[in-house]
Amino acid sequence: MIKIKNLTVEYPLDNGRKYTALSNVSLEIEDYDNVALIGRNGSGKSTLLRTLAGVFHPARGSISLSGPPLTIFDISLGMEKDESGFNNVIIKGLYYGLSEKEVLTGIKKVESFAELGDFFYKPVRTYSAGMRARLAFSILTIISRDIYLVDEVIGVGDKFFNQKAKDLIKSKADSCKNFVLASHADQLIRDFCNKGLWLDNGKVKLFGDINDVLEAYNK
Repeated sequence: MIKIKNLTVEYPLDNGRKYTALSNVSLEIEDYDNVALIGRNGSGKSTLLRTLAGVFHPARGSISLSGPPLTIFDISLGMEKDESGFNNVIIKGLYYGLSEKEVLTGIKKVESFAELGDFFYKPVRTYSAGMRARLAFSILTIISRDIYLVDEVIGVGDKFFNQKAKDLIKSKADSCKNFVLASHADQLIRDFCNKGLWLDNGKVKLFGDINDVLEAYNK
């Protein structure tokens, strides 16, 4: 469950001024509700995700999560370019809280999913951007959390790997307690989420059934 009460988030500007990115947001997301964050650019979607993740801190109000979330924002962030793909899986796995034994037990699964061939054992600096994204995404095959926070990133790579990536994230969305996704793609939102939260200028415009929220938003 995710509880948000009177949440206000502000960004400092020059001359001591502040910009209010979220204003007095309150809602409860029940277990097994997957929520799409809907709204125009600048409406507060990414700010809400990053506040739930603990990146931003509220100016006022509170948030409560039933467990630590897994964030899927910049999927390749934190990779060591001089280390091999193999070693990066160990590094990222430990960062996500797995034991070394758990990472080593699942590393063949990651290697198989990434489809990088011999490059899996070469330095990440030799990878293309797409290859780095594939490696980073594949690490999710050995990680499970009750809460996932996802900002736009669903698929990566060519169309074949892209479908694999979507299927992987769909399996996470179907098995976790809460999945929160910010996206502008209506069909993707319907595929992954049963609830919608429409944000407008940092305020809640509508929260409810995904089809009702999308219909209202698209009018």
